[in-house]
Amino acid sequence: MKIAVLILGILGSLASVALGGKWVSDANKYEKSIVALEQMATRMAPQARPPQLDELKRLVKAGWLMVGLGLVAFIASILVFKTPKISAILLLIAGIAPGLLAPKAFVGTLFLILAGILAFFAKPKRAPATP
Repeated sequence: MKIAVLILGILGSLASVALGGKWVSDANKYEKSIVALEQMATRMAPQARPPQLDELKRLVKAGWLMVGLGLVAFIASILVFKTPKISAILLLIAGIAPGLLAPKAFVGTLFLILAGILAFFAKPKRAPATP
């Protein structure tokens, strides 16, 4: 069970960091265009701001969160052998938190959620019995 958590956690953290990094890099690449669109939208109709701009900002925030929590999830998936319950909580947070900002993030964090669920069922390492 712990090996499955380790594999799913590493794959999930790599997917999370890759997708989040892609979203952030795309936003940085087109930052001038985004700023121009925001200025044009506020000049033309300040009360009718396009919802796509707000969705884009949430996507960038979720991307940063995916990168940061993806690194935490990588470490948590390795620590599953010593502290499975803490690892489970960290993996679930890393899998669910970005999806609350942008539901598209669940595509990249699905493996983290599965790893977190499996980590709850992993047994902690027992101390050897002393005679």
